[in-house]
Amino acid sequence: MRVRFLAVMAAMMLGAGSAARAQGALAGTLAVVNRKDGTVSLVDLATKDITATVPVGEGPHEVAVSPDGAWAVVSNYGPPGAPGATLSLIDIAAGSVESTILLGKHRSPHGLAWTKDGAHILVTVESDSAILVIDRAGGAVSAEIPLHQQGPDLIAMSTDSAHAFVTALGASSVNEVDLAARKVIATATVARNADGVAVRPGADELWVTSQNSDLITVLGLSDLAPRATISSAGYPMRVRFTPDGATALAIFGKSSELKFFDANARKETASLPMRISKSAMRGGKGAEGYENHTVPLGLAISPDGRWAFVTNGGADALTIVSIPKREVSAVLFVGREPDGVAYSPLVRAPAQ
Repeated sequence: MRVRFLAVMAAMMLGAGSAARAQGALAGTLAVVNRKDGTVSLVDLATKDITATVPVGEGPHEVAVSPDGAWAVVSNYGPPGAPGATLSLIDIAAGSVESTILLGKHRSPHGLAWTKDGAHILVTVESDSAILVIDRAGGAVSAEIPLHQQGPDLIAMSTDSAHAFVTALGASSVNEVDLAARKVIATATVARNADGVAVRPGADELWVTSQNSDLITVLGLSDLAPRATISSAGYPMRVRFTPDGATALAIFGKSSELKFFDANARKETASLPMRISKSAMRGGKGAEGYENHTVPLGLAISPDGRWAFVTNGGADALTIVSIPKREVSAVLFVGREPDGVAYSPLVRAPAQ
């Protein structure tokens, strides 16, 4: 009965969120991973309230929301010296962990993605230099695909979910994985410390950030051949596209910036410093000043392409950015050292 009730409520709340978005309002729920707290904050974007704080495993890093918006999966990477071996599956409507997925011998789970049908979860595991395929229904590992590359990191999916593109920090490479064949079919070497990866909508392009090299590499999606490099200093990390593929956004960890790029021209067009009020951080009303080294770690974009969501690990904050205006709309304080962030269209009721 509880499952049916939650399903009905989730459908009602999704409908409410759709109506709000149709009227141009910011709506939906953000799942924000708090690395040091071992929790996930569920943030109502319309009210800017945290509607639930969900305990997960130790040292969580990344989060990915299912295609229907109902579930958020979190990689429990583990604290230094104690590699994690689980994922947490959060029921967003309930605001709680629905199940803990055990990864067996595999350790240090990190990058996450869902298949288009929501039936499978993909996760990179550093201990085995592999990507795991997990059945959503039972939580079992159905496949282990060796990558043979040091430090597998993040995952981008092809539109049809037939292929996954996985960066490797240590190897400075990108692997293309054929998910039906369960094997790597192509590898491209890029600049040192490959990290963020994103498929450009409507184009035969894959963009990859290289942290220590201050470069973004544009590869052909169909052949992983190099197309261009974009130089941009400040330690580029995550990269995302607006749904029309016209604009790329990337966060820069050392310079604490969110940068905007014209995807067609492959050129930086704007830079927005991620500054946070020191007074607000302390919860007081002292003389104003700004924390400039806020260390952006996570980046997500709303489905309408109007909003960017940046976690600032050095300031325990979430920054909401208007993409058309290229300006900060709001700053919210979440848990300690927020990292991964993902969007759901579901609008859930606050905890009672």
